[in-house]
Amino acid sequence: MAEGWDNFLSAVYGPKLQEVDLLCEVEDPETEPFKSKEQAIGILEQLHTEACTYLKSVLARNSTSEEPPKTTSIVQGICAKLLLRIGKLCVETEQSGKGVPLVRQAVEKLERVEENLVELQEGHNTLGILECNRSEYKTAEKHLKLSEDLYLKNQIANGVEGDGKARKESMEDNYVQACFYLAQVYGYLEDPIKSAAYCSTTLGFQLKVQDRVKLDCADWAQNAAQLAGFYLSNLDFKSTAYCLGAAGVVIQNCANSDEDGKGCEDVLANIALAWAKLYSHQLSAARAAMWAGVPGQLALKATLADVSFPMTGVPVPENVHRLPTNYEEARDTFNLAMRYCRTAAEYYVLDGFVTEHVNIMMDLSVLYKDLAAFEPDPKRQMAMHLKRAKPLEVILPELNPQIFGGLTKQMGHELGEVYRTVTDLTVDHKHRPAKVCEYAERAASHYSAVLGAIEGGSGAGG
Repeated sequence: MAEGWDNFLSAVYGPKLQEVDLLCEVEDPETEPFKSKEQAIGILEQLHTEACTYLKSVLARNSTSEEPPKTTSIVQGICAKLLLRIGKLCVETEQSGKGVPLVRQAVEKLERVEENLVELQEGHNTLGILECNRSEYKTAEKHLKLSEDLYLKNQIANGVEGDGKARKESMEDNYVQACFYLAQVYGYLEDPIKSAAYCSTTLGFQLKVQDRVKLDCADWAQNAAQLAGFYLSNLDFKSTAYCLGAAGVVIQNCANSDEDGKGCEDVLANIALAWAKLYSHQLSAARAAMWAGVPGQLALKATLADVSFPMTGVPVPENVHRLPTNYEEARDTFNLAMRYCRTAAEYYVLDGFVTEHVNIMMDLSVLYKDLAAFEPDPKRQMAMHLKRAKPLEVILPELNPQIFGGLTKQMGHELGEVYRTVTDLTVDHKHRPAKVCEYAERAASHYSAVLGAIEGGSGAGG
């Protein structure tokens, strides 16, 4: 039996798997998109049949204690691995009705066989992804968590070579895939903190394995900036700054590379915009804390997570965890936000990026509004509010309300608010009646235009 099995492995199993690998790499024509993979399925099914024949023989010999248990485990493992690969290929070739039950059978068999952890991970990942695509998120979570646990409980030590190193890398790759989908699953399950934690883990592992798996710097930086957005929405400024700092380091390395540097401009602009939003949120939170009579530091929420990636030299501003408490500190925060807004606006110009450019101008308006709250001088307050209006009044006539109706109404409302605020300031500080009326009329004009557009239904775009 052993001689026949060894001959099967060396003369049949190995060469046929190499043939399957080559077939799976073939790009078939659109008329027969799965031709090569279906051929691969046929080869695997034949191998599975032959392996199962050997397994029956082994089990029969076991009953008379003529076959060592180790041989039984090896044959069972190969049968299960073949079944898993057949099932996965069936899913890839849009034969889910056939493939999914085979993957489930393979997972059940692999759970009873030792030393097949990589394949068991693959099976759970496959089922988790399939359940995720079917919106069965709790079931997906179960399989993906089982895959994660297999890695965490069976980590292979560093420094191993040969098959041990290959299996270690495969387990890491499966773990990263499980974390990637768990981040999505917890997003759908409305558990954003867990979703962010798995997103962070995924990003960290992508950096860790970049020596053997090419890192898409632009994609990584974009995802890190999006993760920063989650922490920012929870006023976790420290984690936000760390993610943005890491994104900046990675994308700068990409931009400095002759091979990968092209096409990074949009990501650099998005990172700049994210920094601007961080400082803008700080300024808004500081204004709210001041009005509420709460010291700035007490107004901050606790850090959600101690985010850390396997990299050095991540720039994090020293006082990013503090809110400004006076005009000087508020002005410093304002200037940082303005600098990043202008950097982003250099890329997101009005001609070509209307929505993005207008949104940046609206962000500038909010910055002046928040800074004005810290300004004790009424004249300077008024000047800051008037600066809110200037860029919007330049852009508004340039936009067609039939195309950018949403944006024009948004800008009109903002301008109405600006001039209403300025009107209140002129009344409070006893300006000339003519000046009061002028600003009041401007406010009324913008509000009336917005109401007219809403009533007339002009424009749904923007």
